[in-house]
Amino acid sequence: MNDRALAQTLIGAAAAHDSAHLHVAGEAAYVDDLVEPRGTLHAALGKSEKPHARIRRLDLAAVRAAPGVVAVLTGADIPGVNDVGPIIHDEPILADALVQYVGQPIFAVAATSVNAARRAAIGSRPALISMVCSADSRSTVATNAPR
Repeated sequence: MNDRALAQTLIGAAAAHDSAHLHVAGEAAYVDDLVEPRGTLHAALGKSEKPHARIRRLDLAAVRAAPGVVAVLTGADIPGVNDVGPIIHDEPILADALVQYVGQPIFAVAATSVNAARRAAIGSRPALISMVCSADSRSTVATNAPR
């Protein structure tokens, strides 16, 4: 059966969810219900506090030395292309030179507990150089921002 014929047989037809019977019976397994395997690591992200900036320095020695930290990863540690943009490939997994929004991930921490990962991630303040950030086209033109 080709894709078009398959689509015509599915459109308008009731389709059962794979685990609907488990949900209705109260037997569905949720992530929080599962026992963590021994040695599970937990991740947290170090994020930008600025909307538009260049990364001047990323000193992560204190993060690496924090209790429970097993690994710290930056954009340079990503094998292959550091990008997750599905259509336009302009979205780095971890910012490596430029941050483009508040909360953009800059580094990732893997630690022995959720709290250890979070504490280590918020314990670092990357040195960022602020850049012009305009909220509208008139102010962008007025400030002679790069185009």
